[in-house]
Amino acid sequence: MAIESIYDLVQETPPAPYKPPRHKSIHNPKVKPSWSRFNCHTMSRGVCNVGGNDSSLGPLPQADKTFGTKPGSNKADVCTYLKKTSLGVETSKHMKTKCPEAFMVSENRQKGKMKASLPTRDDKPLMNLVTSKNFIVANAVENILAQPKKVPEAEMRWTQKEDYGRVPEYLPTLKEGIAAEREMIMGMMAEQMEHANPNMQKYIAPLDDDKRIELLHALKAKWEVTNQSYQTHTHLTQFSRGQLHQKESHEKLLTDLEKKIELLSKSNVCVNLDA
Repeated sequence: MAIESIYDLVQETPPAPYKPPRHKSIHNPKVKPSWSRFNCHTMSRGVCNVGGNDSSLGPLPQADKTFGTKPGSNKADVCTYLKKTSLGVETSKHMKTKCPEAFMVSENRQKGKMKASLPTRDDKPLMNLVTSKNFIVANAVENILAQPKKVPEAEMRWTQKEDYGRVPEYLPTLKEGIAAEREMIMGMMAEQMEHANPNMQKYIAPLDDDKRIELLHALKAKWEVTNQSYQTHTHLTQFSRGQLHQKESHEKLLTDLEKKIELLSKSNVCVNLDA
């Protein structure tokens, strides 16, 4: 149990706070800021000290260390313009006097004239030159021995051929062979069906060509009528229940007629008599 004492009323002095040692940077404090426009004594450079280690720019001017130079202070002086020979460049006249060898013509250009000279009035041309060449015979021999020119070949016009539009001679023979082969195949199929079901031959008979053509024309006529009625509904986008039913029935009928027309278009058609 703690015992009260009069000394508890005396305030104790708080200890002094700990002060760490002062930080000292390892970098050079005299290095100017990198990628900065400060301390750029000219307007030709946008930034200076890009590498970060340039300390040779000199001290920062005291008058310009805040917002740079004053407007118009870098303006050129009108009295200090560039004058003739102020940069020490010599003219061609002075160079000829000091070094005349540099202006001498090279040996290659002194060898000969670039162009033949004109004949003088005393120069006479060669006269009385005679030749024994027969130009007529020479021209004839040259034309005879020359290679003839190639004549461009005209394109072949197929409509002007002798047998254009005629039936080839091999086509009837080929059709006869195909018909004979079809008859042989149908005979073999009939024999196979007869062996499989002897009573089937009684109910299957080939359809006559006249009857087949008549049925084919009737089916095509019915297809035309149905198709004409079907076309009256193709432009509609919205259908009622009756129109939709009529459209579907026409489509089904047209599909059935097309299958039957395709079947009757064949040459050999058999009919089931028991159906």
